Amino acid sequence: MATLRVLSDEGWRRPAGVAVNQEEGLLYIADESTGVVRRVDAGGNARDVSKGVKRPQGIAYCAGRIAVCESGLGRVAAIDAVTGEVEVLWPGVAIPTGVAASETEIFVCSAGSHAVLARDLRCKDDVRVVAGTPGTAGNMKHDLCEDGGPMAASRSSRHVHAQLNPSVASRHATDG
Repeated sequence: MATLRVLSDEGWRRPAGVAVNQEEGLLYIADESTGVVRRVDAGGNARDVSKGVKRPQGIAYCAGRIAVCESGLGRVAAIDAVTGEVEVLWPGVAIPTGVAASETEIFVCSAGSHAVLARDLRCKDDVRVVAGTPGTAGNMKHDLCEDGGPMAASRSSRHVHAQLNPSVASRHATDG
């Protein structure tokens, strides 16, 4: 049986996203209420990586950067995991809640659009719908996707999580 232990008791108010840096054994946690992204090491030591993030929700770690859904600003930003410097990756996303990223591609769950969107970071004009029908709420449990139909044709009331496995190019979205 696995033993569960507290890594950090930093006064979390509303943790809304977690990402892992497997190479260094670090967790990054977004606290929506405080607007802080924190790094927690294996010893339970926590430090702020970035403050003033507007309602951070889903986060993903890739190549030294943390992609963060700032639902309060309707954008996805990248935070340098060492310096805390912020770069806007994708402005104008309607209520971003979940993100998955590789070095060249980003996937965002947009609760406001009822869809999962993708963008090639090398060509920022290249945006495509991966799942859902923007502007059309539904329920993935009872629409086409659940029975093996195309995920891009599914309708969701709110996509909340995204997962990307670049090694096998598989993509998954869940309807919260």
